[in-house]
Amino acid sequence: MIDVPLDKVDVWKEGRFIKKICFKIKTDEDEKSYKFGVMGTSGWLEEIQDAIEDFKNQ
Repeated sequence: MIDVPLDKVDVWKEGRFIKKICFKIKTDEDEKSYKFGVMGTSGWLEEIQDAIEDFKNQ
């Protein structure tokens, strides 16, 4: 589990054959990237981006 505010997260998908959802977490000290292989990357990406937008619009 990664405990970070959603306004500190960037998300994208990559990969031609093996699809991955990628996260970049920015903190005051550093920046870290995480990549996860998932089935149906489009659904995951849209849900995460929607959650980030909802958080920013609060």
